[in-house]
Amino acid sequence: MPRLSKKNPAYRTKDQLVEDVTFVLNSPLSHGTKYVVCKQAASAWTEHEGKYKGCGLWSKKAFEQYTATASVKNLRHEHAVPKKVVLATLLRLQKPTKADVALWFEFLVAVVVTVKEDRQLNSRFESSMPSEFYDPASPSALDTLLRYKQCGIEALEVKW
Repeated sequence: MPRLSKKNPAYRTKDQLVEDVTFVLNSPLSHGTKYVVCKQAASAWTEHEGKYKGCGLWSKKAFEQYTATASVKNLRHEHAVPKKVVLATLLRLQKPTKADVALWFEFLVAVVVTVKEDRQLNSRFESSMPSEFYDPASPSALDTLLRYKQCGIEALEVKW
């Protein structure tokens, strides 16, 4: 899927996404409405440059498969830190500022992986992060790619 065109009425810049989510989180809207808005904004964030082509991180195996076939069949747009983790954190924030929201949106990083790698990540971590991610004393604290490292999946930066 290509990135959303600036002419599309649903297009927002990353700054606008942060501003919108900050506004919604500080509003008297229901928890469910806040969740839906945050979830959609998180998807827009990770697909901002493109869901596949344009995505800045790919597993080595996914990129090899794509370069050999020029197809995204059997590939997945996966979230390095599961959206569920980021959304839960955002929804727990009390009176978040734009800086708070922007900080957590930086954890919304997509990685294109193979179906097999996606299954491997889900079987080990499902929609969670390893405990070291949350431990400030750990050298792996807040490491966005920690699940990949623990599963032996090499992530590459790809320039389009």
